Amino acid sequence: MSHPTTKGMADNKPANEPANGPAIECSVCGDEGTKSTTAIVCGDSVCHSCITEMFTLATEDESNYPPQWASHKLDIADFLDAIPVPVQHQFRTKSKEWEVKPVDRMYCQVKTASELPGEVQPRRAAPSPASV
Repeated sequence: MSHPTTKGMADNKPANEPANGPAIECSVCGDEGTKSTTAIVCGDSVCHSCITEMFTLATEDESNYPPQWASHKLDIADFLDAIPVPVQHQFRTKSKEWEVKPVDRMYCQVKTASELPGEVQPRRAAPSPASV
């Protein structure tokens, strides 16, 4: 027995459902996305744009570092599909700086083969008198 075709029911999906799945609302901005344009962050659906924004803000202002959701530190490795490569690179670069305590940061002003101008280096302890 064949089933009659229902108007708006292509491939057994409701007429208002996108081809790549049901609409998912972002917990941050409220925009609708799909499974391919959202990620689950600590149980909440968040669109890729909002995830990218969290990591971008963490590179622009140290008070936003590390990016967190519900008091959980977010790991960029969990969101590689959501964050553009330039933002990933910028975040990793800033992370190297901000992982060093502010009092222990020393900024190099001279470019060498291994360092970029202004790159932070952890402060090294002064040599002990016995080794001088």
